[in-house]
Amino acid sequence: MTRIRLKLDGALPILALVVLSLWAWRRLDFFATSRLVMTADGKSVRMPNALATVDHPFHTARFGMFLDALGHGHVPHWVFSHQGGYPAEFYPFGSSLLDLFVWCTTLGQMSIPMVHTWAVAIVFVLPALGFLGIARLAGLPLWIAPVGLACHLCIRGWWWSGGSYELVEWGLVTNVLAAALTFLAAVAIAAGLSRANPRWFVAGAGLIAWAEYTNPRSLIGIGTIAAAALIVWWLHRSDNSLGFWWLVAPSALGLAASAPLLFSLIRYDHLYFFVHYSGYANLRDWLDSSIQAVSGPVFIAVLVGLAITLGGRQSIVESMIGWTTVIYCALTAYLVVIDWPSTWAEQLETTRLMPFQRLLMIALAVIAVGRISLWAAGQWAAIPCAAVAVLIPILYVISPPSFIPESDQGLVRVGTMAAPGIADLHAAVEQVDAQAPPGTAILILGTTVSWHDQMWATLWSDRLFFYDDWLWYWQREHVGDYDPETEHAYRVDSSTIDPTYLATHGIGAIVVTGEARGAAAGAPFLTSIRSGIYDAYLVNDATTLATLGSADVASRIDDETIHVSGIQAGGTVTVRENWFPRWEANVDGTEVPIAHRSDGYMDITVPSGSITLTVSYKATALDWVARAVALVSIVVALAILARARPTARSELR
Repeated sequence: MTRIRLKLDGALPILALVVLSLWAWRRLDFFATSRLVMTADGKSVRMPNALATVDHPFHTARFGMFLDALGHGHVPHWVFSHQGGYPAEFYPFGSSLLDLFVWCTTLGQMSIPMVHTWAVAIVFVLPALGFLGIARLAGLPLWIAPVGLACHLCIRGWWWSGGSYELVEWGLVTNVLAAALTFLAAVAIAAGLSRANPRWFVAGAGLIAWAEYTNPRSLIGIGTIAAAALIVWWLHRSDNSLGFWWLVAPSALGLAASAPLLFSLIRYDHLYFFVHYSGYANLRDWLDSSIQAVSGPVFIAVLVGLAITLGGRQSIVESMIGWTTVIYCALTAYLVVIDWPSTWAEQLETTRLMPFQRLLMIALAVIAVGRISLWAAGQWAAIPCAAVAVLIPILYVISPPSFIPESDQGLVRVGTMAAPGIADLHAAVEQVDAQAPPGTAILILGTTVSWHDQMWATLWSDRLFFYDDWLWYWQREHVGDYDPETEHAYRVDSSTIDPTYLATHGIGAIVVTGEARGAAAGAPFLTSIRSGIYDAYLVNDATTLATLGSADVASRIDDETIHVSGIQAGGTVTVRENWFPRWEANVDGTEVPIAHRSDGYMDITVPSGSITLTVSYKATALDWVARAVALVSIVVALAILARARPTARSELR
């Protein structure tokens, strides 16, 4: 009997985690890496079967840029191709590290879109490590880990909840990955407190740094974890020998490692603009969203788990989860009700705090399942836990009963890149890339699969790109028919079929479907070169990236430097890349000032007889200080790993 019990709570729950993960990936069709697609002209082409809805094209293309920059020996600091360019810290590349892991694991043989799809698959199951850690640290049946993973996989949530709706259907990978990393950091810090082992604090610091580089909003969760750790350390001070400074170490080291990102965001905060897409009108909205994030039945278990973790004398990790949830929810409620500091609250979007809260709530629910099972079944507690782990997929995915709303039912299959529209877009982009004048950008209008199909284009061409709906933006100066205060999309696509607009942005070709097709077909300043699902046009007398007065001059982009030649006549050179303080201009080796234009671009005055102009994106003195701080934090972390030894175990295992 003892052997049976050990098997029930030994390898089987680990196997269950694997089976759950494989089942979810199979249901979402991740294993089919490509499919044949029939194009508009009747040909068959093989396309990646990659996730393609909402934000997936954006994040996939960003990884392509990240990988290309690494191939040239540097990490990207400026993203050239997106609507005039933006500084990398505005939307950091932390999530691309996971894409890079998948790419390296597959030896670079998997297509970039499928690499990102499998990175999403890993993000989806990543919280299982946290649930498993909670079970081990709390002395609960390991079967609570499959219970937690089943909840996370099968309960859909809303588009900001952190479940399959947000991650798989909407592709908001940075928000969900950052929440998962912050959750794992909380468990790692609890392990450090429980086992008096500083190495766990270093692991927590690494996760904190990664979370920050993935989504700077993680700072709120990190602060909450630090506050909860202080409370738990005080409550359990008789059980451990750790000094107070160990509570500071994870957050301090993690944030110090993030200094290159955080220093830049603070230094240039006045230059960044955020559109506020969503928010809670009041606390009732937040409560409803909290319930929807985990579903009604699980929310009841959350309340039971919260009472268990805060009442009586529980393990350190249970106290840590309970207090982190209380503090995090209180802070969220404060930000919903109190609009201070106003700028921070506006940039924050309180709804985006839900993914971390959701993982905390699921953790509370599985703690409740584990504790009640131990109370009811004793040494056979694994059996009721395993039953719950099996029941959840049945209720929320396989055969949902009527009392489970359709909106709660997860693992919804979504559109992929293997679609005729994307295949035709690929062909159109490659054709205009080959025929458009050198040094000009491409404008893409309209979509066929989802909102941001246009953003696949940077995988197929090295040109600069403009879109009719560009997902977000960081400043208000972009020229076009839109309201920067409310949305980053033109009111109608046809508003861009205008010579002044095209010249302002240096656009040499247009790829169009949908509403603007008629306007493009009737425009005398465009020449048609292709018809299909997407039509393609060249712009007559196109303006290039750089002009001297009204004359085009030769330009090329080499890594993070723009090289301009043909400027011997002297005058004002306009460079159509967005101005930022880090840009530095040199004419024949002599630094010259850069003027910030009202359309967001740059003007540089060059004397007669000049040969070359280079505009380089440079690191400032503050950037180097931040890098030094990050390097010191890494050295300190490595020293702790090399010298630290567990001093005591605070709890019996």
